[in-house]
Amino acid sequence: MRISLLTLCFIFLSSCGGSSTGNSAATSSSSTAVNLPPMSSYPTYYPTFSRITDAEIDVAWDKIQDPEQEALTYDIKLGDENLFTKTSIKNTSIKNLTPQTNYDINVFASDPAGNTTHALLTLTTLPAGESVSLNKINVENLTRQYAIFKPNNPNHEIMPVVIILHGAGGYAWPAAIYDYWVTIARREHFIFVMPQALVQIGNTYPSWAARFATDASPSEQVTWSDVLFINKVLDELISQDDVDANKIYLAGMSSGGYMTFFAAQDTQDRLAAVASISGSLAKDTLGKFALDKPLPLLKMHGTADTVVPMYNTDVTWDDIFNVWSQANKTTTSTTTELSDINKTDSSTVTLIKFRGDTIASDIDFYRINNGGHSVPGIEGEANQDINAYEVIWEFFKNHQLSDR
Repeated sequence: MRISLLTLCFIFLSSCGGSSTGNSAATSSSSTAVNLPPMSSYPTYYPTFSRITDAEIDVAWDKIQDPEQEALTYDIKLGDENLFTKTSIKNTSIKNLTPQTNYDINVFASDPAGNTTHALLTLTTLPAGESVSLNKINVENLTRQYAIFKPNNPNHEIMPVVIILHGAGGYAWPAAIYDYWVTIARREHFIFVMPQALVQIGNTYPSWAARFATDASPSEQVTWSDVLFINKVLDELISQDDVDANKIYLAGMSSGGYMTFFAAQDTQDRLAAVASISGSLAKDTLGKFALDKPLPLLKMHGTADTVVPMYNTDVTWDDIFNVWSQANKTTTSTTTELSDINKTDSSTVTLIKFRGDTIASDIDFYRINNGGHSVPGIEGEANQDINAYEVIWEFFKNHQLSDR
């Protein structure tokens, strides 16, 4: 069963001094100042949530404020049931819930004059034993975020970890809650992690800083290291007693695919395998990129990708393969034309497997013939002969750090 975020519904109702006439006084000719109701800071929605389990939801409403800067009182209701009133704390944990149940969480913000603003958040609790949360860590004096899903683990076993880097413009939260990776993580019993990129100078959307600072143009300079951030996330994960440090994997799409390649150099001693969809390396970065030992790689790319072309670019897949093949010491290759299961997607898949003396030498290249800048089997306009995420997991689970 997939996790669903059923509704994010925001309703704003106001009343002036408890009167049913609301703020009609604001339209009168009276010169008397009208005390306005609390307002939500648009476009930041409120309330927000940071954690959902099978029996608990963490909610916050820190974006609500009063025009007159008056102290507000918050009443929190679960459906029609009044849970509690808070005067200064702007977050709470709602407990003792039922797994896989829809809940209406109502937050009423009232000022001393009796003006009230109401917001409704509808969420669904998870199946028994599961949790998904938005975690925050400080890296280089910046607050960085990553979402993490943990499946039911009644025997407290250690589990593999799959870290997925979103593409440019992507947001880890709340997208991670209903990502297809959750479906696989639940079934295969591993931890799914999705870090959040920042917005670079000159951009209006988040993307990964997948190049050395000295290689970036002045307009592309960033003051943070995403590689350091990923390593900090790895530190956090490895410190937890339910993580199998021998089975940690990194993958990404587009900008996340670039970052997967770039981060591999400085995280190669911690990862069991990596995968990149429609990713590449910056030209100046390629000459400085090196692997000290084999690192299993799955690469997936469309031949008709116009966003990150596989060929006719400063850095081609052949350039990256040459570096990886040398590190992995591959000696043989086999080519297989996969079944054209879907005849309507105008594309096919060729799988080229490169092998060496050990399993750590593995390189699998899925060439999506006539495929564009998309994720096969996940996005509607993509090739439908394979499911990229299922293919990546099948590759990952056959590798572990100790093999290298």
